[in-house]
Amino acid sequence: MQYIEKDLEKKIKELKTRLENETEDKIRLLEELEELRRIRTYYYTLMQNTEDYILICDSNGVSQAFNAKYKQRGEELLNIEIKPGMQTHKLSGNAEAIKYWDSLQERALKGEQFIAEYCDDERDIYFETLFSPIKEGEKVTGFTEITRNITARKRIEKALQESDSFSSSLLEFSPTAIVVYNPDTSVRYVNPFFEKLTGFSSRDVLGLKLPYPWSVDDAKYGSIEKRQKDGVKSSEREYRKKSGEHAWAEIDVTPIYKDGELVYSLGTWIDISDRKNAEQEKEKLHKQLQQAQKMEAIGNLAG
Repeated sequence: MQYIEKDLEKKIKELKTRLENETEDKIRLLEELEELRRIRTYYYTLMQNTEDYILICDSNGVSQAFNAKYKQRGEELLNIEIKPGMQTHKLSGNAEAIKYWDSLQERALKGEQFIAEYCDDERDIYFETLFSPIKEGEKVTGFTEITRNITARKRIEKALQESDSFSSSLLEFSPTAIVVYNPDTSVRYVNPFFEKLTGFSSRDVLGLKLPYPWSVDDAKYGSIEKRQKDGVKSSEREYRKKSGEHAWAEIDVTPIYKDGELVYSLGTWIDISDRKNAEQEKEKLHKQLQQAQKMEAIGNLAG
């Protein structure tokens, strides 16, 4: 009888421990699900509020999701309602453009991340698109397209090629941060928006050579000399503001030549901190979703 009582007591303790563990697991699962909802809301808000056109496609190049800006732009160009499940670029009717865009998407589906520029000749508008593969482990399951209007930058480049003056209203009032480098890499000019973005004024940086006060990891991205030699080179770079805060920008460096001689290089900066934060939140969301699925599976097995 005493043995039975001890055995029952042991089983009661085991059940109690199991129930406590299950309760803790369920509470943790609910907390993680709530965190997932919060991150999803944050990511959705960033995606919809950005000025970029964002498209997400599966491994067949078929659209699965896009933001409001992409939908609006597509409907303006094609005069049809844009819906998930379409291959929007194939609706243009332009065989050459379709072939070109197919080749870009194929590169993304092979795991390559890259930026492509193109011009809408009819409207004289320039765009660049960042293609990024979506991976599950080593397998590419789709890709994203993030497209930005770069017409202002192109017009600035043209203005610089046609003039030695850096005081034009085009540069001074540009919504793009601009840095002009001399051939020896010293800073020749920065516009007001550069100061607004980074906190560094002309007085702080004119004449400075590498390492610049905003530099974080120049070795990773290549020197200005190399970028001047190679031509237009776009990269996403972390930089340090004057306040010490770290942020992200997409930086293009374009060499400007006259009579075959390099006279200076134009650097344009576009802040992408929100997008980088969204990508980090997306990665966090993916990891938490995997953890939540594991917890749910454990709960099902225990129940």
